[in-house]
Amino acid sequence: MRMAILGTRGVPANYGGFETFAEKLGGRLVQRGHDITVYSRDLSVPRGMRSYLGMRIVRLPAPQSKYFETVIHTLFSALHALTQHYDIIYVCNSANVPAVILLRLFGKRVVLNVDGLEWKRRKWSAIGRAYYRICAWTASRLPVHVVTDALVIQHYYQTAYGRYTTYFPYGTELDPVADDGTLAGLGLEPGRYVLYVSRLEPENNAHVVIEAYKSVHTDLPLAIVGDAPYASEYIASLRATIDPRVRFLGAVYGTGYQILRSHATAYVQATEVGGTHPALVEAMGFGNVVLANDVPEHRETLDDGGLYYRGAVELAARLQEVLDDAAFAADLRRRAQDRARRMYSWDAISDTYEKWLTGLCPPMPAAADVKEEDLSSVEIAGIPIHNVTFDEAVILITRWVADGTGGTVYTPNVDDVVKAHRRADFRNAVMGMRLRVPDGMGIIYGSRIAGSPLRGTVTGRLLPEALAAALGPSVGIAIFGGKPGAAEAAAKVLESKGARIAAALAPEMGFAIGSDEDVRLTRRLRESGAGIIFVCLGAPRQALWMAYHAAELPAVLVGVGAAVDVLAGKSPSAPAWMTRFGVEWAFRLYHEPRRLTPRYIWDDPRFFWWMLQQRAIRKSVRNDRTARD
Repeated sequence: MRMAILGTRGVPANYGGFETFAEKLGGRLVQRGHDITVYSRDLSVPRGMRSYLGMRIVRLPAPQSKYFETVIHTLFSALHALTQHYDIIYVCNSANVPAVILLRLFGKRVVLNVDGLEWKRRKWSAIGRAYYRICAWTASRLPVHVVTDALVIQHYYQTAYGRYTTYFPYGTELDPVADDGTLAGLGLEPGRYVLYVSRLEPENNAHVVIEAYKSVHTDLPLAIVGDAPYASEYIASLRATIDPRVRFLGAVYGTGYQILRSHATAYVQATEVGGTHPALVEAMGFGNVVLANDVPEHRETLDDGGLYYRGAVELAARLQEVLDDAAFAADLRRRAQDRARRMYSWDAISDTYEKWLTGLCPPMPAAADVKEEDLSSVEIAGIPIHNVTFDEAVILITRWVADGTGGTVYTPNVDDVVKAHRRADFRNAVMGMRLRVPDGMGIIYGSRIAGSPLRGTVTGRLLPEALAAALGPSVGIAIFGGKPGAAEAAAKVLESKGARIAAALAPEMGFAIGSDEDVRLTRRLRESGAGIIFVCLGAPRQALWMAYHAAELPAVLVGVGAAVDVLAGKSPSAPAWMTRFGVEWAFRLYHEPRRLTPRYIWDDPRFFWWMLQQRAIRKSVRNDRTARD
């Protein structure tokens, strides 16, 4: 399964619940052999980070705006996702309904996690609350799979909108994390502090907790963990407290956050709106004494695993009770963790999610459904291009690797077709390939002009990752070519996705086919035992090298051009929307004007002229047949 997660700040998780959800579920799905991409905001994820825990990261810009950041970034993400071959696009947050509508217009399979009843949050203006209500109403009527993370929210959608939703709770880890000195660095001692964690926004009631703590007789500090990018005035009012026991620790993530969770005396969940609150579930998983604001969502999650309060006076009394009675506190810890183990284990939730998500996907066509002898082709300027989809190409190549029959696969683009008309040796090499698939929208547009449309592009730069995922670790993969250092860097990327790399080699610039260097490198490729070799030498050398060595290499050779350079981060990749709409040439021209200007001015227009001629000939032949009939 290939799934994209949209609508979060990204991974590694460093903000809130949806980010942790993406990290925990996505990482586990990768471990189980699935291909997961997480769309991330450029200011939330370090520049240059391309993967995390095996998940692919796509960084896109997002405006720093309280009201537009999420929506605009998710729209950018949706445009990028339209160019990819995802089985499922998982969108977080009902505010992202505009992106969901766009994805559905293009026929994408979408899951929408609507989160909570956001219009109840006091941080939103009247317009913001109205927008969330409209999005919730719209989501209930869209042909998508709607997910809720609380039964209370599920019930609301059923009663208010008549819409059935699928329920998946938030998860938690279950094993406490030993203190590594983090607590001392924060001025805390293990087992001697009360913890509050949340975004510091009014509806999360940090002010109520601070007010209640004034009446609690204890010398234990109250650790306030959290921040909020658009609530500076509210945060300033919180920091104005004169209680010296209150410590503002700011935002804490990763191991430090888990250590804080693991060693608190008690934890206060003061939020009043939302679905299953991640912080509450995590507090239960780490065995905290939990005191929760008495709202339906918290009772659903916590049940009898903690204490409830209404207002500052009751909270102060409940806190005093657990701080004064160690045996009672120990019993609450046990009950909270037992319930988390039964209901909210990330492993168990991931099991259920995986089964449900894979059930939404159409069954992957069996290899027998795509037969080589039944392949049709479309003639493009005299070169027959096999009319297969991306998935069908992956199935065929995977089968050839499995049965050991070998073969060569080439991905001609417009420039290759023009070059093939100039050089007979290159043309013969391309014609001799076992599989020729269209790379780039230029070829697709050309086939449409000619009147024999191809079914879709088989983008060469996407093949290494797709084939690595399909083959798994049982098949050795070799990479041959690319810029200096690219083969090794690309190998690491594929290894992070579970592939087994047998060799990563690159010849010196200007090497000659059949030279001593070529013989030596080819021998190393043969001895590596690789079942598939990604060849990245550029045209026409790539096709000529594959034709020259195919008989002596017991592997499937796949020409992927600059894919390895892009995968390794050595060459820039055009924005996905440019690839989608066939204008990637403009991006490449901007980056390589001297090399590409002659091609685009003199060579490529010739291709489209040939396509017009081909259309005219086809129409003439059809008219002659009609006249004879």
